Amino acid sequence: MKRIVLMGGPGGGKSETLYYLKDVFQKQGYSTYIDTETCTDVLKSGFTIENQGIYRFQKLIFEIQKAKEDAYVKALKNQEDAILFIDRCLYDHAGFLDHEDFLRLLEEESVELDSIQERYDLILFLETSAKIEKYVQLSNPVRMENRQEALLSNAALKKAASYFPNTKFVEAQDTIEIKQEKARQIVDEFLRGEDETSR
Repeated sequence: MKRIVLMGGPGGGKSETLYYLKDVFQKQGYSTYIDTETCTDVLKSGFTIENQGIYRFQKLIFEIQKAKEDAYVKALKNQEDAILFIDRCLYDHAGFLDHEDFLRLLEEESVELDSIQERYDLILFLETSAKIEKYVQLSNPVRMENRQEALLSNAALKKAASYFPNTKFVEAQDTIEIKQEKARQIVDEFLRGEDETSR
C-alpha cells in the first residue's frame, strides 16, 4: 500500500483534491481510501485553541491523528494496490507549534522525527489560495484564519513539509481544477516510478 499526504496552508484545496484523487485512481484500478482531516473533526467536537490552549489542542489532534493512521495502515497492510490519501499529517504540528514545543510533543508521544518520515510515501504540499488573493475563509465552516493568517500558516507549514525529502509542491492556481490536475500528474508519476522499481 501507499500512503500519500495532502498538506498545505488553509484554503489550499486539500479536502477537494483528496476526493478528486481518490476517484481518479480508483478508476485506474487502485483500491483508494481517505483519512479525513482530524483537526476539523476535533473542532466540530467543541475542542478549540481557546478552551484547550495551543499545546494541548495540537497534542489532542496528534494523538487522534496517529491512532487513525495506524489503524488504517494496519487494515490495509496486505493490500498491495491500496492507496491511503491522508488529509494533513504528523508533520503539520511543526507548523503550529514552535520548535521546542514540537520536539516536546514528539518526546511525550515517544515518536522520533525520523520515524515520521517513514510513515509517508509522498507528501503533496498545496499552496494556499491566499497567495493569489483567491482565499475563501468560509470554504470550510470551521476555518478560523483570515487571509493574512492563512499566509503565515502556509509559510510555517511549508517549512515543516521541507523536512520530508519526498515532498512535492503544487503552487496556487487560478482554479482548483488546474491544481487538482497538477496534483494528479505528480501522484501518477510517483506511482509509475514505484511500479518500475518493484519489477
